[in-house]
Amino acid sequence: MDVPTESFHRVEGWLRLLADKGIKSLIIRFRGELDYPIVPIDVFSAGSAVTTLELVRYRVPPLPSTFGGLPKLTSLHLNDLHFPEHGERMLEVLISRSPLLEKLLIALMMIGNPNGGGHLKWVIWAPKLKALHMMSWIDLGWQAEEFPSLETAQIIIYGPQMARILPSLSQAKKLFHLLGKLLYLHQNFS
Repeated sequence: MDVPTESFHRVEGWLRLLADKGIKSLIIRFRGELDYPIVPIDVFSAGSAVTTLELVRYRVPPLPSTFGGLPKLTSLHLNDLHFPEHGERMLEVLISRSPLLEKLLIALMMIGNPNGGGHLKWVIWAPKLKALHMMSWIDLGWQAEEFPSLETAQIIIYGPQMARILPSLSQAKKLFHLLGKLLYLHQNFS
């Protein structure tokens, strides 16, 4: 669902209705000129049947204390999101409490104050992950556990975070990494 500015106030009602119907795929993209709106918290409480979740261009509120995870989620796409201070822990919980997760895209994230300095270290833990796509121009403090099922990884990150992420990609059959401005390194491990 592409949400224009004039319809944003209706999203929470739509989400409740969709949750009652057992929605399996939830794609919400905000396409307004206004500042990033806060993603409705119902996105995280309506998720017991959701297999695909895509959020684009939102500010993410703290997860509800009752958040038990997204037990059927297989695809998570988080693009251009702003998380609050210590949002690293929210990401860690969101990913680790999605035990069937096979596809993960994390791109252009902002955590806390963009000028606030270093981030807490947090771990991407997804043992069934088959496809990983990461893009960030800043070090978000992420680390990764081994991904025994990983087939494809597309990584566009810089600095010390690269050393923390690369070892976990050893199982990938295809690895794409952007170096410098436009140079692609393609390694095929099959």
